[in-house]
Amino acid sequence: MACRPCATGTGSGGRAALREDGLPVLTAAKDAQLVGLFDLIVGSDILYERDDAGALASFIHAHAAAQSQVWVVDPNRGNRAAFHKHMTLAGFSLQEQLLDRPAQVDAPAYKGRMLTYTRT
Repeated sequence: MACRPCATGTGSGGRAALREDGLPVLTAAKDAQLVGLFDLIVGSDILYERDDAGALASFIHAHAAAQSQVWVVDPNRGNRAAFHKHMTLAGFSLQEQLLDRPAQVDAPAYKGRMLTYTRT
């Protein structure tokens, strides 16, 4: 969805950019007011920063239902170990699949991992 800046510009005056439908662009987890628990949470390239304290896993734990799955596509950034440790402490088990797609005429090569965390 395309974004359009608000009249005062993005960021200046404490106002966020707006999407075409008039809703604000969310740029941080604190911007989203999540209500309820979810049985499926999907993330892509969310392990790009070190998170030894487990803030991301804690956020997921707070919003995941007792029986839930979390799908994460990770382009091998190297921060999986700490995330996996914290997800295990939150009661999730991991199924990991290597992704290794060679370049195609219409698509570049991709190497990474599909991480599927399940809590039952």
